[in-house]
Amino acid sequence: MPEVSVLIATYQRCGILQRAIDSVLKQDFEDFELIIVDDCSPDATPEVVNAAAEIDSRIRYIRLPKNVGSKLGDREIFRRFVYEWSTGEYFIYLCDDDFWVSKSLLSRAMGVMKSDPSVVQVMGGQVQIYPDPVRKIPHIEEPWNYEWVPGIANGLFMKGIFPDGLIPRDDFLDLQAQMPVTRNILTGASVYRRSAFERAGVFQARKASRWQAGYELTTGVGTQGNSYYFDKPSIAANVDIGSASFRGTQLLHMNDCLVSIDIAFSKPLRDADPYDQLVLRYFEKKMKHAIIFNYVRNKLGYQLGWFGDGTLLEMRKIFKPEIRGWKFLQTAIKHGVPLSRENLRLLALCSLPSSMLPRYVKREIDRYGVHHWHREMSKWADDQVEVHLP
Repeated sequence: MPEVSVLIATYQRCGILQRAIDSVLKQDFEDFELIIVDDCSPDATPEVVNAAAEIDSRIRYIRLPKNVGSKLGDREIFRRFVYEWSTGEYFIYLCDDDFWVSKSLLSRAMGVMKSDPSVVQVMGGQVQIYPDPVRKIPHIEEPWNYEWVPGIANGLFMKGIFPDGLIPRDDFLDLQAQMPVTRNILTGASVYRRSAFERAGVFQARKASRWQAGYELTTGVGTQGNSYYFDKPSIAANVDIGSASFRGTQLLHMNDCLVSIDIAFSKPLRDADPYDQLVLRYFEKKMKHAIIFNYVRNKLGYQLGWFGDGTLLEMRKIFKPEIRGWKFLQTAIKHGVPLSRENLRLLALCSLPSSMLPRYVKREIDRYGVHHWHREMSKWADDQVEVHLP
């Protein structure tokens, strides 16, 4: 029985599938099975996989009789992989259009897992590959930054998304709760401990979020123990405006994120003792708060014309119809998310007609500073929270 089970779920990508397969087979850790699940592709995918399986016996090919991804997404395939098809004590899921940058991804993850039983997931850093030449590194005002990646054309590494090394459970949950959208990294470089996955109840329910399963996955497993992060290029993915991240409206995506977070905390909260329930509930509310106000800032950014050049121009369609200001308030109340006075003032701002907004925004710019007014107003305020960490 192999120690690690690797999943590649694929659909109609025979032209690039081999790249993902090769990045797995080139690993210096060899005790794995590679299960390739073909979601009833109408192209030459069977020929590509069968040819690879003839060369390497660790490959197992499963072709589904009918397509499930169009309705249920990759989550259903991942769920069946974990609970039906895989055999390893550890597992990882690589998308067919992504590939592992490092040949030692599995060996370094297994080194951590075997030496420290408290670790439930080992994650690796993400490289974004842009469709057009990247002439200079973009400047961003975030805790992380971009770096060039030698050998990958148009590839930028997202440096510092998480701190390098061991991250204790509550520190990890707090980091995610602070910036859940930014830290919703690709999970294709994450190795999971099966026992922690099952304890958290991840993917056990069939009904779930449509696009944002990453919160259920990473946060859910993260409630069960410590996490570990290698802050170095580990997985590469194309930046694709046609991907699932850009489908649907902002309102649909916000609600999808909140559903995924609900599921992530559901079983851990049921199983926790009274003390830990308070801790987990705190992080759940804080994470939902950050999600809601990320979409508030997105709406304000759209109203103020911040999305308007290059690839971002194509993104403008996802802001229509806009989320109404009262909808944010209703959503926060529904999920029990506490709001500070500054939060309420920001919600009032995003309820104004676009024609009136610049005049009122100028007041906030004078008060907080040009670059940070909207972030200051959307901060989580502990003194407004009824559930405090003990």
